[in-house]
Amino acid sequence: MSDKKLSMVMVEDIGKCACAIFQNKSFIGKTVGVSSENLTCEEIASVFSKVCGQKVTYHAVSPEVYASFGFPGAEELTNMFRFYAENEEEYVEYRTIPEKIMADMGSVT
Repeated sequence: MSDKKLSMVMVEDIGKCACAIFQNKSFIGKTVGVSSENLTCEEIASVFSKVCGQKVTYHAVSPEVYASFGFPGAEELTNMFRFYAENEEEYVEYRTIPEKIMADMGSVT
């Protein structure tokens, strides 16, 4: 994933977003993404370090190596992360909460 961003979402934000969507009829039949924050894997490791109280280090692994790990779902996860890396801009944009909804939500957690 290198320096590519992943969309992270807090459970509380899912609820606030859903509530705001249900209150706005213009979103009926529409797909709405939800994201609290977009972080690189390095940034995620930094958050884990703070929360866990010990150093967490991100080590980039190529898709080919990750797919070879052999655990159930390794190939599927490889494809998912490859998609995120190759389509970062669209992926992050798709998950961004529309401003109309954000205004009704207040803010993200």
